[in-house]
Amino acid sequence: LRGFSMTFWNGKKFTDSDMTLRAGPVKGDLWVRATKGSYVAYSNALTGLDAEVRLSSGDLAVPRLGLTWNGSRVTLKGCVRNLKSWDRVAVDAEVDRLRVDESYRAVENLIAQRLAELGKTADKNRPWAQTLRYAVPDRFPDMVGRLRVNDIHSPNFQAQNLDLVWGLKDIARELKTVSGHFQMGFGPGHLQNVLEMQKSHPLVNALLIPYVEMHKIVQKSRGSLDTVLPTGLDFTRMFGDFTALGDGGVGINFIHFDSGPFQAYAAGRADFPKDGVDLNVLLRMTKATQNLPYAMVDDAGRPAFDVSLVKDLNKPEVIFNMKKLKADAIEGGLAEGLKRVQPLPDVAEAVACRRGG
Repeated sequence: LRGFSMTFWNGKKFTDSDMTLRAGPVKGDLWVRATKGSYVAYSNALTGLDAEVRLSSGDLAVPRLGLTWNGSRVTLKGCVRNLKSWDRVAVDAEVDRLRVDESYRAVENLIAQRLAELGKTADKNRPWAQTLRYAVPDRFPDMVGRLRVNDIHSPNFQAQNLDLVWGLKDIARELKTVSGHFQMGFGPGHLQNVLEMQKSHPLVNALLIPYVEMHKIVQKSRGSLDTVLPTGLDFTRMFGDFTALGDGGVGINFIHFDSGPFQAYAAGRADFPKDGVDLNVLLRMTKATQNLPYAMVDDAGRPAFDVSLVKDLNKPEVIFNMKKLKADAIEGGLAEGLKRVQPLPDVAEAVACRRGG
């Protein structure tokens, strides 16, 4: 097929695509190769298609898929096991650059259009976690995968080397039964206009609150009132390990943040069905200071706090636990967190549609 175009329901369509299709020799087997063209659905255009798809023994294998979405070039391999029942989806994807804020809005718009297609209306007053839960279809496959992004940025955030790996089962409406494991890391990078970043998303706000509060206290202790509020921060790496608990909650085995002036470790739980959070955070500045109470510096004389974020995930309450930290408290917390790490599925085996993967 040359210059192939076809419109499906609700505006979904292929345009100007060159395709080669081959059937057999086993009944039901099919091979498709697309070397150009676009696919449009839910106001999102996937352009510059370069794809190879194979249907064999009931499994759908994608040895190669290249496309451009929202200004980002995406390449991936994938597998849908038992296409008829949609048992499991596996992907291994790489993105050259990702504009976080624009991509987030595109996903929000996709969710709104998907709800409209189902005859439902998005509730703008509904907390973001609930919006995500209700957008998940009743029938959803298990998922295994890896996503790498070379460069991620937004107006107030820039980082390199995002790496996300996951293995999740029993994903269903409202995310009340999902179980499994995932890991994420990124950096080096830079934060700027930290207070504006806090307004961008409740989850971002929850992660930044401890740093902002610590920065205020340390700067006031130094008598530097004109720099009480933080502006920017260069960081080396942020990485974490998480467990989906099967009841809608996410166990945060650890989150570790490392930068020149500031380090942090966090562990706890986020309860998505109830929009709740219970997170313990250890924070430390890397340089010693004076004029702070005994409980607010560690054994090496550096500002160091033990903070809890509790109750509402969208607007957490901050509790300063007046507990003096040891000089290696963050390193000790990370060592304990690493003990809770579980092995993840073999992504290479899974995307190859091998039955052992």
